[in-house]
Amino acid sequence: MANTPLSITVGVLACVFLVAQSGCKGFDQKLLEGKKTVHQIYPCMTTRFETTGKQMPVWIYNDSDAILQGSFPENCSKGEKPHGTLLVQYLDRDRSVGAGYAWFIPSLLTLTIINFFGVPAASQNATTDLQVIVQEPNNREIARYSGRGDNTEYTAYYWGYPALGALNLNIYNDIARAANAGAVLQAIEQVHAQIQQDEARLRAGLGWAKSHAP
Repeated sequence: MANTPLSITVGVLACVFLVAQSGCKGFDQKLLEGKKTVHQIYPCMTTRFETTGKQMPVWIYNDSDAILQGSFPENCSKGEKPHGTLLVQYLDRDRSVGAGYAWFIPSLLTLTIINFFGVPAASQNATTDLQVIVQEPNNREIARYSGRGDNTEYTAYYWGYPALGALNLNIYNDIARAANAGAVLQAIEQVHAQIQQDEARLRAGLGWAKSHAP
């Protein structure tokens, strides 16, 4: 009986180690290329990116900036005069493990046995707000679009991300990067859909002749 606390401690530590090594999924670098579904709708534009709200880790900013730049290119040929400005405002609204801790409890209680059946061991969530303002060369606003992305990624055997660092929001790791990238891409999809619906007004407001259409 004297060794019972030690046995429990060893069991818990072994459980944490096994869970930390779980997951076979890695961060997909292609996510950083962004989405290019609307880059032919608007003409040559000067693109400005702004980050608002709370301070975020540098790696979050770098990933988000790469995705946004790939999704809202300037579309300018060499020497071409811009027709206006795209002001892209990004807000890292919230990142949390939230229910991620709840997933961890059954993993500990079952010494990760439950995870062999595909049950997640942890999760991380990210929420992002995005606003895109279209301005004429004189800075007069002609359109404004917004979107919000909310994305959760999981640590799990076979199909999820490794759990190492998953319960720390500021550690540079695959699950945190994937949660953030997914949220940013969701917000971009919403903004792109609004731009597509507003294409005629956008072209007219920017004075872009139909002859320039792709």
